[in-house]
Amino acid sequence: LHVRSRRQRQMCIRDSTYTGAAWRPSRQLYWDAGTYNAYAYYPRASEVSSIADFPFEVSADQSTADPYEASDFLYASATGLTASSEAVAMQFRHIMSKISVNLIKGEDFEGELPSTATVYIHNTVTTATVDLSAGIATKTPRGAGRSITARQDGPATYSAIVVPQRLENRVPLIEVVMNGVSFLYESKFLFKPGIHHIVNLVVDKNPEQVKIEIGGEITDWN
Repeated sequence: LHVRSRRQRQMCIRDSTYTGAAWRPSRQLYWDAGTYNAYAYYPRASEVSSIADFPFEVSADQSTADPYEASDFLYASATGLTASSEAVAMQFRHIMSKISVNLIKGEDFEGELPSTATVYIHNTVTTATVDLSAGIATKTPRGAGRSITARQDGPATYSAIVVPQRLENRVPLIEVVMNGVSFLYESKFLFKPGIHHIVNLVVDKNPEQVKIEIGGEITDWN
């Protein structure tokens, strides 16, 4: 949690512990005269060199819970605060983008879909800077596109956290590897900040005939 006054003095509360009912910081923060803005974010960083350009990177391997959750940057702010004994209420929101891929069995697909597969999100820049005063993430200019391994959420659903960005050109985007066979879908795409994109990928017998259906967008996800 960062607190900044209108006179540009900055304080930082670190090593806070959530008790289930309230946050307990390792040291007390005392109000001074003036008006303050408070910014809170997750995951925790040991050092913050710049509030305007805080560097952040989503994990390229999100196949397990820890790197997936650490990639989901959460942000909250409260402005115009003055000295008070009351707690400051802060509502966190997602500032990264999320994509979920539902695998759908096509009419020509023989047998059943396997219970596990490997799903990649290709050609996205995984690094960004975050403006902690506004809660806006900007992808690294001219950053190299990488492949993200998605996490399996269910028997046929896979999800990944992506830096908000627009893929201007048609590129390999989603790849599903099942039983040693690769199904690749190419497309343009707009990863919107704070949006959970739902994609249904229809898998047929021919790996070159992958179809996609945009299932919708969710603005507040768990």
